[in-house]
Amino acid sequence: MPAKRKRGARVPGISILFEAREVGEQLDTRALSPKVSIWRHIAMVLGFLFLILLGVLIFTAYWVYRLSEESEKSLEAVDLENIHLVDMLQQLVSGLGYKCSTCELAWNQWSRHCYFQSEKQMTWQQGLKFCLKKDASLLKVSKMQELQFVQRMLTATSKVYAGERVFANYWIGLMYHQDVKGWVWTDGTTFSSNIFKLQATEGCVYFKKDTINVQSCTRWNYVICKKASRFGLD
Repeated sequence: MPAKRKRGARVPGISILFEAREVGEQLDTRALSPKVSIWRHIAMVLGFLFLILLGVLIFTAYWVYRLSEESEKSLEAVDLENIHLVDMLQQLVSGLGYKCSTCELAWNQWSRHCYFQSEKQMTWQQGLKFCLKKDASLLKVSKMQELQFVQRMLTATSKVYAGERVFANYWIGLMYHQDVKGWVWTDGTTFSSNIFKLQATEGCVYFKKDTINVQSCTRWNYVICKKASRFGLD
């Protein structure tokens, strides 16, 4: 009678297969372990290099932005200086030239007059008083050449925000009077449409770059003051 097989005992042939399988799994684990470790190190190195590259890009973008701002400021200064040179040459050619500016600091000169741009906004009436305190008046444009000079001046002194040039509104000394049903300058003279035209029948006039517009006199804008130069004539 054959002997009974003990529970849990392995058949010799099958036991050999199990042992071979276990040995193979151990060998596979040992063989794969170095490969996994190598790829893990590679991933860490690549991640570190990515962070360095990202930092370099951010640093470069910051300095490019700073340099662009500085260049814009330099260009504004050059533009304003070019305005002075061009107008000086024009006056020299026409026989009304001047060898040096006869205006105070922060004032721009054209022909025999000085022009000042306020740094704060105010209503039209406040602008009128503001200019009077400077022994000047709100801008009155008498010639087309003067209008062109003012427009160039506003362009040169405009600001740059987020890479775009922004132009501000500037009050001038022209207001609509209901009693005379027409536009009148602050010196009391009536407006002539030879230089520019106005369609509105109320409000005050302001410049914005190369456009002339009208709005309520109670709105807040910058102002342009004008007065004769120290050796000029009105």
